[in-house]
Amino acid sequence: MTRQPVLYPTAYVLYVLLAMLDITFTWWILQLGGYEANPVAALALDHAGFSGMILFKYVTIVLVIGSCEYIGRQRPDIGLRLADSAAAIHLIPLAAAVFQIALFMPEAHGW
Repeated sequence: MTRQPVLYPTAYVLYVLLAMLDITFTWWILQLGGYEANPVAALALDHAGFSGMILFKYVTIVLVIGSCEYIGRQRPDIGLRLADSAAAIHLIPLAAAVFQIALFMPEAHGW
C-alpha cells in the first residue's frame, strides 16, 4: 500500500487550530467559573477531567479528518466542502466562548 498525501491540508490545519483554540478558551472559561456547554464534552469533563475533554476533542478531530479523507477519495468536491464546513462550524463555539469570556472577565477581576 502506497501512502498518499492528505487531500485538504489547509482545511485540516485550520480545523485543528480552531479546535485547539476551543480547548484553550474552554479552559479559560472554566477557570473563570463558567461551564462546558457541549453536553458530550461536559460528560467527558465530569468523568475524566480536562484531559478527558482533550481526548474527546482529539477523537472528534480524527473522526472528522478521517471522514473527509474517506469521502474525499470518492467525491473530492463533497470531501472539500465537509472539511471547510468542519472548520467553519468550529467558529460558532469560539464566538460563544469569546462572548462568555468578555462577560466573565470584568466580574472575575472586579472591573
